[in-house]
Amino acid sequence: MIGRMTVLWAVLLGLCSSSAFAAWTSGETSMTRLTPDERALRLNPNLPAPVPGVDFDPAAPPPPAPRAFPAYFNWRDKDGRDWTTPVRSQGGCGSCWAFGSLAALEAAINIYVGDADFDYDLSEQAMVSCGLGSCDYGGFAEEVMYNLKNVGIPDEACHPYEESEGDCNDRCSDWAARAVKIDAWGPLYGGLWEDQIKEKLLLGPLAVTMQVYDDFYGYRSGVYAHDGCALASNHIVLLIGWNDANGSWIAKNSWDTDWGDDGFFEIKRGSSCFALSAYWLTVNPMTIPTATKKLCGDAPAIELFAEAGQSDGDEETFTLSNCGPQAVNWSAEYDALLLDVSPDAGHLEAGETARVAIKVDAAALDPGTTTLPLIFHIEPEGGALPVDVNVHVAPAAEDGDVPDGDEAADGDAIVSDGDADLIIDGDDAPADGDAAEDGDASGDEPAADGDAPLPDGDNGPDGSNDGDADTTPNPDDVIDAGSAPDDSGCAAQAATAWWLLLAALPLWRRVRRR
Repeated sequence: MIGRMTVLWAVLLGLCSSSAFAAWTSGETSMTRLTPDERALRLNPNLPAPVPGVDFDPAAPPPPAPRAFPAYFNWRDKDGRDWTTPVRSQGGCGSCWAFGSLAALEAAINIYVGDADFDYDLSEQAMVSCGLGSCDYGGFAEEVMYNLKNVGIPDEACHPYEESEGDCNDRCSDWAARAVKIDAWGPLYGGLWEDQIKEKLLLGPLAVTMQVYDDFYGYRSGVYAHDGCALASNHIVLLIGWNDANGSWIAKNSWDTDWGDDGFFEIKRGSSCFALSAYWLTVNPMTIPTATKKLCGDAPAIELFAEAGQSDGDEETFTLSNCGPQAVNWSAEYDALLLDVSPDAGHLEAGETARVAIKVDAAALDPGTTTLPLIFHIEPEGGALPVDVNVHVAPAAEDGDVPDGDEAADGDAIVSDGDADLIIDGDDAPADGDAAEDGDASGDEPAADGDAPLPDGDNGPDGSNDGDADTTPNPDDVIDAGSAPDDSGCAAQAATAWWLLLAALPLWRRVRRR
């Protein structure tokens, strides 16, 4: 079914853009992939009548005196810079009246402060939840203008967009202090002269109304012109310029960047379905925020661990967030010989986050704790978020260090004194007849040559001596490690040799008498 619908859309779009009058291309977009009911939610269905008591300030200025206008003008490319804010997505809510009107105020702020990248992001959700319009029944640009002049609108971070009616109580507690207002506004109603629109457009983008036809959903590029497809409903967009070479207006939509020319479009001038009304405004300079671009992190410091000489050290993830109301470009400053930071630059819209991986190369660091600076800069304003990277470096293990018992080499004897293990290499083991020394209980020195132990019960052939230090190392303190002897030590072996010699003396004497 979906495949058939796609084919039908392709045929329909081809017919709508194939006439000689049309000079635009169509294709699959984020809008054509929706059902008719879902597309209808992006428009202004059944606009309500004006609410009594709301001052729409309908006075329009007189027609401008004839003057020469440039053949091409575009706020998206004025003096080589884009003075509009990024294309938004209204999603499945009929809130174009809020997006189109607030886009005009956002651009006006950029123009007033003289910074095309200021990009203060206002809260469309606050207008939907707290204003007179709604997702289901649409709204008037006049309602938005009235609200902007008398109440003001906070930033996006104060009340993030939800694509639904939402709750006005979900605004941040200090929303009034963060609200931006306008000084004045005015409508330009039907029967507009093109020069009248151009006159106001030179001062800043305008919120304008238009009628949307089915073929408009598939617009990709070129100069759109309606040629008879079914009428859909009303819509509000941002008018940003004109081009006399192809007789078009240039505008910005709120259907995300997967529609049109990255969210923008051109439409033929003189069309009865575009600029049915237009709205200009001037910003209240006292309410424009300053120094509002801000970066935040999930921790004041980062802890990394490594071993001295280790080039492939510890890695941690740091969450960088845009905690201000404006979009920011950021870059990281750090010592590239000691730290690896990825990514080390990027762009964040208001409320967005980025996960930054930070890894240490400790090959050139001494044992101990070293604090390395890491600074996230806001470009090009110069604001910054400094973060300390504390690198804890442990000493590297040396070849002469005593390994654990499990790591003893075959043929080595491990002697324990109860406090620490002592490994005696086979080459370093004491020779027969020498005393084994132990820090706590290795015993007395062996008997000197010619001094035989007394053969009594107190000093028996087992080498024990009641009341004296044991001349034989405790068998529990000697752990067999392959080639290590099972005897109790060199002193015990020497004592046994003496007893064998004494036992052989009588036999030697008898042999000698014969």
